[in-house]
Amino acid sequence: MALTTEDLVCIQNLIYQNITREIRIIKIDKAEFNELKNIVKELAQAQARTEQRVEELIQAQARTEQRVEELAQAQAKTEKMLRSLIHEFKEFKTETRTHLGGLSNTIGYGLEDKAMKFLPVLLKRDFEIQVQGRLIRDFIEYKSGREDEVNIYGKALKGDKEIIIIGEAESQLSKGLIDDLIKLKKRVERELQKEVIPLAITYLVKPAVKKYAQDAGIKIYYSYDFTD
Repeated sequence: MALTTEDLVCIQNLIYQNITREIRIIKIDKAEFNELKNIVKELAQAQARTEQRVEELIQAQARTEQRVEELAQAQAKTEKMLRSLIHEFKEFKTETRTHLGGLSNTIGYGLEDKAMKFLPVLLKRDFEIQVQGRLIRDFIEYKSGREDEVNIYGKALKGDKEIIIIGEAESQLSKGLIDDLIKLKKRVERELQKEVIPLAITYLVKPAVKKYAQDAGIKIYYSYDFTD
């Protein structure tokens, strides 16, 4: 069957339409492909940046861990040095306390030795008592078996009544020494059942401590009282 001119035109139009549609599809696919390529490229770049950042963070973490280790070692050294300094300071304090204690004893003994020479006259003047024998540094022994070291010790008479004299010396009189004298006086009175006169010998005393001693009935003598 022969094709007419109209049939040929119709077929040509169909072919043209199909070709046009295929070309359009190809163009669309190509555009999408190019867009996809760009997306992949951006993703690859982002991945590369992420990997670089992760590497930087890993290196930073490594540096941090190293620094922490260095700080831990430095702290350990510091603690060791501090313990050593504390130990040395304790030894120094012990030695200093020993030296000061020795110095204090030397000063105290010097005051006491000087006081013992002049106290009999001063006690006669201030208490109207007569010291029997010499004032000495001695231990008082009690029937209970206890004993007290007394740096100034002696006996005196007031009429027919025997009185016990006790005394301590300190370069600057302190409340602590006064408290010790108060306790010692009570023990001696309780154990020996005799009247006790407590004395404190010093170079210097603060007003508050002086009043505290006077209120406790403790007589204070100063170094300048023991001069000819």
